[in-house]
Amino acid sequence: MRVLVTGGAGYIGSGVVEELLRAGHSAVVYDSLYKGHRDAVHPEADLVHADLCSRPRPCGPPWPGPRPWCTWRRTRWSANL
Repeated sequence: MRVLVTGGAGYIGSGVVEELLRAGHSAVVYDSLYKGHRDAVHPEADLVHADLCSRPRPCGPPWPGPRPWCTWRRTRWSANL
C-alpha cells in the first residue's frame, strides 16, 4: 500500500514511515520541514517539501508517482479505491 504521511520528517512521523517501510509498504512524506528535518526522512520514502496550509497546486497532486491509497483530509480519512 502507498501511504501519504504528513509530518513524516518529525520524530513521530519518521518512526511511522520506518514501520510502514518495514512492513512492506511505500511512503510519501509531506512535510514543511519547519520543525522536522530532511535527515529524518527514510531514504526509501519520497519527500514532498511543502506546507499543508499553502494553497493547492493547480497542476494536480503534490506527490510523485501514483496516488496514495489513503490520505488524511482535515477531519476524515479518504480511501482512494
